[in-house]
Amino acid sequence: MKTRLSEDGTKLIATYELHPFDFDRSGRVQPWTFLRMLEFARIAAIGPLVKRHTGTLRDQSTAFVRYQEVEVAPLFYSVVKPNTSLLVSTDIGYVGSSSLFYNYDILSSPGKQVIGHSRCQMVRVNAKTRRPVAWPDVVIDKYSKKSQERPVVSGPFKERMDPVFVYEVTVNNSDIDVRGHCNQS
Repeated sequence: MKTRLSEDGTKLIATYELHPFDFDRSGRVQPWTFLRMLEFARIAAIGPLVKRHTGTLRDQSTAFVRYQEVEVAPLFYSVVKPNTSLLVSTDIGYVGSSSLFYNYDILSSPGKQVIGHSRCQMVRVNAKTRRPVAWPDVVIDKYSKKSQERPVVSGPFKERMDPVFVYEVTVNNSDIDVRGHCNQS
C-alpha cells in the first residue's frame, strides 16, 4: 500500500492494489479484505495526522476501535476487479475529549468515483486502568471544528435482522490445533 498526504495535509491518500487472491470464487471482494484495507489506511493515518502533532506520547495510553460503519455503493462491485487499485482517502472528522472519528472515502482509481464510505471511532484509554484519556490539546485544536456536533453512533439492533445470506463452515477436527485455533486454509 502506497500512501501520501493531500496538499493541505489534512487527508492521507492510500493506494490499495487488489490481487486475485483478494476475491472469492464469484469474483467479489471478500468482506475481511475490504475491512483490512480500511484498517491499513487507519493505521497509516495515525502517524501523519496525529503523531505529527503530538510526537511520541509516554503516558501509557492505548487506543481501540469502538465503532465502525461501512457503506458500499452498488457501483463498487462493477468497478472493483482483480489487478486494479483503489484509493482510500482518510481524514479525521471529529475529535472529542478521548475519542476521534476517522472518515474514509473509497474511490475507484481510474475514474476517482466514490464507491464506498466508512466511519470509525477510535477511543484513547489508559492501558492499566482502562479509563478514558484525553487527547492532547494540540490534536483537539487542530481537528475540532467550532460548529460541528458529535456524530451519532447507533446502538445495538433492537431486533435480529434477517440475514442477507448464510455461509456455513464446517471445521474438521484435523483443522483445529491444541489451543482450539482453526486453520485458515
